Amino acid sequence: MTRLIAQILPIISIVLFFACACTRASLDAANELPFGAVDTPQPNAVVKPYVVVGGWALDDRGVRAVRIFVDGRLNTETPLNVQRPDATPRTSRYGHGHTRHGWNVRVDLGPNPGMRTIRVEVVDDDGAARDIGIFALTVERW
Repeated sequence: MTRLIAQILPIISIVLFFACACTRASLDAANELPFGAVDTPQPNAVVKPYVVVGGWALDDRGVRAVRIFVDGRLNTETPLNVQRPDATPRTSRYGHGHTRHGWNVRVDLGPNPGMRTIRVEVVDDDGAARDIGIFALTVERW
C-alpha cells in the first residue's frame, strides 16, 4: 500500500501544481505573478521532523512573503531573508536594487513519521500569489 501511495503522490502533486498554480488577490492586469524555485530539500527526501526549506523568489512589484504549507495547512511564512546574487536578474525590473531574493525557513513537520506533502507559495506586495513548488517528503522515525 505504501508503495502504491509513493507512486501516485508525484502524479497528484503535478495535478495539484497546475490546478493551484496561481491565485489573484486583485484584478490588476499589469501586475505580474511572482515566480521562483525551491532549492532545498530535494523532493522525496527522507528528513528529520524539522527541516530547512529554502529557495528564491522574484516579482515585478516585490515579494511580501513565502508561505509553506504542510499537508494542505499553512505551517509558516517568511520574508525574503537570504542574499542570492545568483537569482538576481540583470534587469532592475525584478532586482529592486538588492540581491536579497532568497529565503530559508525551518519547518516543523510534526513528530510522527511518514509522508508529508509540502506546498510553497510566493505572495507579492499586491497579494497576488503563485505556487512555486509541491513535493513530498518522508519524515523518518527518531
